[in-house]
Amino acid sequence: SNALAQVAVQSGIGGIDLGFQRAGWEIAWQVERDPFRSAILARHFPQVRRYGDLLYLCPAVLDPVDCITLDCPTHEYREAHPLWAAAREIVRTLSPALVLVCLPIAVRTRDEGADWRTLTDSLRSLGFAMGDFQVSLELRSDFRWERHFAVGHRAPLPAGLETCLGQRMHLSDGSDGPPGLRYGVVRSGAIAQGEREYGFPVGWTGAEGTLEQRVGAIVDAVPVEAAAWIGRRLKGEAA
Repeated sequence: SNALAQVAVQSGIGGIDLGFQRAGWEIAWQVERDPFRSAILARHFPQVRRYGDLLYLCPAVLDPVDCITLDCPTHEYREAHPLWAAAREIVRTLSPALVLVCLPIAVRTRDEGADWRTLTDSLRSLGFAMGDFQVSLELRSDFRWERHFAVGHRAPLPAGLETCLGQRMHLSDGSDGPPGLRYGVVRSGAIAQGEREYGFPVGWTGAEGTLEQRVGAIVDAVPVEAAAWIGRRLKGEAA
């Protein structure tokens, strides 16, 4: 197989993993400390090795990969945060060709960009050239999913992603992404609808968890087709 290996640190319920897998990547291993979300990963990625708390993970036991993705939904990317220190050590030890960091949309402007400079300088010190882009999904009239992505790379990026750097990519109408890329808001009790609209097969979160656990897991996820859109471009496939 010519598929590349990819790993998500803080995998959640596998939105990035499933999207990258659909784009032709192999999933080498996963890290998720929440027992409920880890059980979902185990059910859907049974052949993939999983690890628990990132803080206690020894990088020396990990298989080399071509791309590491880091999902930092709040302040984990700050230099003083122990999770960022642990993730950076994994990146330093494994030295992948690519690092993709999913960040809050306001990271470039918060504290006059101080956090952003710290993060990018931290990865540059490991030998990565840095670029960034935004993904904006109009889920419905009352909700928009947005994230900022930092990408560290050691070789020139494929043209399909290079042209996105510094841009905000609007995927909701299919003009810059897969046709029909639309998501809805997860409403109380509408688990199947939420799974479907975030790109997961219905039943992905199972029936064992509480409503709060399942809804939280879905809305915290990176939508699958957004991840697949990025994964294709990282592989050099602009379609």
